[in-house]
Amino acid sequence: WSFTVVNAASTFGQGSETITVVARDLAGNVSGSSSRTFTVDTVAPVAPTFALATVLGVSSANGLSNTGLVNVSGLEAGGSWQYTTNGGSSWSTGSGSSFSLATGSYAAGSIQVRQTDAAGNTSTVSSNASSITVDATPPASPTINAVATDNIVNASENSNLVISGTAEAGSSVTITGSSGYSTTATANG
Repeated sequence: WSFTVVNAASTFGQGSETITVVARDLAGNVSGSSSRTFTVDTVAPVAPTFALATVLGVSSANGLSNTGLVNVSGLEAGGSWQYTTNGGSSWSTGSGSSFSLATGSYAAGSIQVRQTDAAGNTSTVSSNASSITVDATPPASPTINAVATDNIVNASENSNLVISGTAEAGSSVTITGSSGYSTTATANG
């Protein structure tokens, strides 16, 4: 025997449903009943969200990351999730609540995350709104020019002593001295 329910969610509603069936033969005899409980869940989960991780106090809010670690949140218990780094051409199965991006640049919309709940309903995707760059290559060691042209600071050079060198443009250079002096400068090239 079979019976088709045209719209289970409309007929039974969302959630647990128990049906009971009995058979009646042509002579009018009624069988014992059989029951089956099932769940109706046709609602897709909410799309998970993701963000570049902040590592060692370095915020990645500007779309730059030195690790490529991406934290995923809003995952539904009992489900699974996937991510793509190529705009949805291919998907990888996520594990835990994070994944790592390889070194390189990712255009807006190329990184996407979605989840599927235990019932098999798949969410919409969430994607990166702006470009992301993963740069895990440390800058070259900065150079230091001679201090006071001969590395000896005399009385006339004592005021406004300029200490300089070269480093990767935009990098933060920390200068520390054996006396305990410490300051930071931004390299312009």
